[in-house]
Amino acid sequence: MTRTGKSNTIKIVIMAIEKLNEQRTQDQQIGQIIFDVNGEYTFANQQDQTCIYDKLQDKALRFSASARKVEEHEDVLVIQYDFYNNATLEESFGLLCDEIALLKQADYFKAFMGVSMFDREEYREREDQEEYNRKKRTNQRKRAIYKCILHRAKFGSAGYYKVYFHRFELTDGEQDKQDKARYKPHEGIPPEQACLYFENLDFNNLHDKYKQDKDYQALLTVLKATHVSGYEALMGLNHLHSHQGGDDYKKNHRSSTACGKGYIDRSLYCFHANARKIHQRTL
Repeated sequence: MTRTGKSNTIKIVIMAIEKLNEQRTQDQQIGQIIFDVNGEYTFANQQDQTCIYDKLQDKALRFSASARKVEEHEDVLVIQYDFYNNATLEESFGLLCDEIALLKQADYFKAFMGVSMFDREEYREREDQEEYNRKKRTNQRKRAIYKCILHRAKFGSAGYYKVYFHRFELTDGEQDKQDKARYKPHEGIPPEQACLYFENLDFNNLHDKYKQDKDYQALLTVLKATHVSGYEALMGLNHLHSHQGGDDYKKNHRSSTACGKGYIDRSLYCFHANARKIHQRTL
């Protein structure tokens, strides 16, 4: 539905609540959170030359998942994830893919963006335990390659961070035995060491069962390639990651709504989700 007055109605409601706040004491303030997919409340549009944020900026904070918006406006806080955090890894991967889709190199990353590497609990119910565990090991290995891509693209990780995965089995039995004694990534290894392991892989020497899964090739292509089809193309997106020592945007939001700040002097929060996938659990 378009041209039915939805946007104007929302603006009226927002302003009405803020007017009510003017009549209330500090501990009675009503907070508002806006999930602004199209950015119409967060940024001035050509038609009106203004927006809700402009009218209430002394009371508001605005966040965006758009790299361009963050660059254009000094006060815009980037929506950041810890891209290595397993608890939000699927959400941050979704955000990364949405930002990649806006790049001119996007066609080179279609296979990468279609990779399946996250566990699904429903598999446990319809598969035997051995098959379920095999899929978990497979997904863990794929996520490890993905984290190596992040590492090469300079998405910084904590100095103590380790990557966990089960190594690839080799076709040659004797070589596989030596490889098993040499590599123990299931015990956890630093990202740089994990990168070297995957970058030095000869896919032709791996067991045939891995060659049937196209996701491995998609991930390894991005890790090993450079320029338009490799990790270097993702370096411009590493600001979306919560660097070591930096503030996660969720912490920014939570800290600004507690301990005497928050809804007392910042009663409006605008989340411009250019990616259209900002999940409720991220708040």
